[in-house]
Amino acid sequence: MQPFTLYAAISAGLTVSVMLVIRAQFDFSLVILYFAAINVTTFIIYGWDKLIAPSHITRVPKRVLHLLAFFGGSPAALLAQRSFRHKIRKNGFLMVYLLIAIMHIAALYWYLSH
Repeated sequence: MQPFTLYAAISAGLTVSVMLVIRAQFDFSLVILYFAAINVTTFIIYGWDKLIAPSHITRVPKRVLHLLAFFGGSPAALLAQRSFRHKIRKNGFLMVYLLIAIMHIAALYWYLSH
């Protein structure tokens, strides 16, 4: 699969997923399905990026990895970073990921406390 096609598919999937969650008006089954899908996708994309790292194939841009984490894939991003030993020495990348994870934890705390 060409990188452009892969990124377009990810972008379309994220857009449709977010629209479904918003339209579902927080129907919990759709929310759970969304988070399962985004986390599986995130884990696969991290694995794909690690797999193609030694080759001359165009890598997955960091912004795509961050967007996947931002849209709910941060648990899978952490698992993939540890499982594949991927992006664990890139301090700039890890700082952005950490900010996303902190934002998610704060949002979850706020949601559960209200």
